[in-house]
Amino acid sequence: MLFNLISVVILVATFDGLVYASKTLESLEAKANSIAVPAPPPLEFLFAANVTLGQFDSFEGPLGTRLNVPIVSANFSDANGDIVARLIPGNTVEHGYVTASGILFTDIVWSLRWEVDGKLAYLRALGIGKLPVQNLNYVQLETDSEVYGDLNRRFIVANITFAPPHISFFAAPSAF
Repeated sequence: MLFNLISVVILVATFDGLVYASKTLESLEAKANSIAVPAPPPLEFLFAANVTLGQFDSFEGPLGTRLNVPIVSANFSDANGDIVARLIPGNTVEHGYVTASGILFTDIVWSLRWEVDGKLAYLRALGIGKLPVQNLNYVQLETDSEVYGDLNRRFIVANITFAPPHISFFAAPSAF
């Protein structure tokens, strides 16, 4: 698709010389084929939780079926199975939407309390996936915990599965 757009621009810009445009396009394709694709950053497992959902509610909006799904409980455990945080009930909810074609766009806000120091954490997960299979999310995390404060600077992703509801969090190394 990109080369079609480039070739249109080249042909419009050089309409008096199609031979030149053809050679320019071949040169661009050769350069694109020689670009080295970098390896993705390694991801470290942070924690995971089995999630208990409350009563689903929804309405039809301009983007699709807008969800209102309270998240009633979740204990977040590390790789050893030790609980590192607990969901604060009452203010954690999924407000995403499902399109007519079945694509789920998640918008989840989580409030957690870290076990180690009692400090709070705010997490917001925005993602895309398909019900009832899986959803991949970018997670913004904020906390004033000295133990988990490093997570404020890390790129975090979450993998959500739906049967049963489960979420796993992973982080790339700190960028700074």
